Amino acid sequence: VDALALDLGENVANRRDGSIACTVRLSLPEGWKAARGEASANVPKGERNSLPLSFVVPGGEGSGFRDAKLVVAEGGPVKEIPLRILVRPALAMEVGPLGREPGPAAVTVRVTNRSLKPLDGVLRLRVPASWKAAAPEVQVADLKAGETREVKCDLEWSAAWKPDETAVAEFDAGGGR
Repeated sequence: VDALALDLGENVANRRDGSIACTVRLSLPEGWKAARGEASANVPKGERNSLPLSFVVPGGEGSGFRDAKLVVAEGGPVKEIPLRILVRPALAMEVGPLGREPGPAAVTVRVTNRSLKPLDGVLRLRVPASWKAAAPEVQVADLKAGETREVKCDLEWSAAWKPDETAVAEFDAGGGR
């Protein structure tokens, strides 16, 4: 994925006797960009207000946890709230087994869109020279956010493949993604 945009709605609940006039700012890891990194709220006594904040995780960011924080200010700094952000690939794939014996096989590839927006792409099978894929490329259109789709791929495989050859299923979303 080129970049991942995330919207974060932070709620401000006023349990005080008077109103709250505050700002909330995102403090992000180096290289990340805040699309809307600061928001202000005026919250009357007993009310709630939602502050829309958003940021972009740069493409190529490795998987794992990153530390960020929300900085709340009311005239001066009031509170820093730590955030742990789990970065993971926007797409997950599982490739089913070939079968026990060489020959014709139907392989199921499960493609899951774990991003927040629909994906279009091409599921591509790269197989050893002695194998034959009925359709080496399969268009996958409008894979909705959170959707898992099973794509059946017919191929004929052989045990006579060279040590330096591999069988690979890849999803190409375009633009080097």
